[in-house]
Amino acid sequence: MEFRKMRRSDKEVPENEAREMLKKGSFGVLSTADMNGMPYGVPVNYVYEDGRILIHCASSGHKLDNIFQNSHASFLWSNTRR
Repeated sequence: MEFRKMRRSDKEVPENEAREMLKKGSFGVLSTADMNGMPYGVPVNYVYEDGRILIHCASSGHKLDNIFQNSHASFLWSNTRR
């Protein structure tokens, strides 16, 4: 998938550095959109493994409903430690 180029390329984090940040982290915000296009952001704990962000969740709920109807999502990593 090709993402839009950043306007402020001087602020861009190299991919290898971003992957290291994800490996060291455990908390972020997953953002999805519901069937009406309304945004839904939820704090989650995660594990970064084999190039994937793995998130624990229940077997049903708002987050999964959104992902099943539209798999496009955004993830905001946080370096906040709990």
